[in-house]
Order: sequence, then structure tokens, then C-alpha cells
Amino acid sequence: MRFSNYFELMNLSQKDFDFIDIRVDWDNKLFIDPTRIEAEADTDPFAAECDSIILDFFNIVLDLYEGNSIGEARSNLVYSGESNEIFFRIHRRVSTRLR
Repeated sequence: MRFSNYFELMNLSQKDFDFIDIRVDWDNKLFIDPTRIEAEADTDPFAAECDSIILDFFNIVLDLYEGNSIGEARSNLVYSGESNEIFFRIHRRVSTRLR
């Protein structure tokens, strides 16, 4: 089942979406290359904003580590995994299926 079917976005196809119409009933091997975001930042305002947010986040985490605030740095990474509602992660155990 695809995202569009799950959320009942009927009579539409991939060309109609601003996102990838992924399958939601199993893990997807989809990776976002941050260098592509950076490469587009000069010409695309949205990519520039994303690039800035990504850089700010990692600079804050690195500054915390360098300042020996290890606990605070790690707390910024607590939610860096993905939710179980989307199956992008690649792992060895079987994911819980949407019901």
C-alpha cells in the first residue's frame, strides 16, 4: 500500500505529489543525500533553508561536545531516529505493519 492510498489521495499519481509516494507496508531503502541539499542551496530558497537548519543543528551538537556538555549534546540526538509510523529505517528485525 502506498502513502497516497493510505491517506485516500485518490485519482492522483506520483507526478501530482511534491513527495515520493512510498510504500507504507514495509521498509523503504530511501536515503536523502545532504550534499544534494547543499548543492541546490544557491538556487532554491527551500534547499537553502534546509541546508541552514541542518548545519545549525550539527554545529550546536558539535559545540556541545567540544564544550564537554556530552549529556546535552546526546539529548539533542534522542529524537534523531525515525518514528515507527514510517518505515524508512533499515534493520534486521521485521517492522510492525500498519493496521
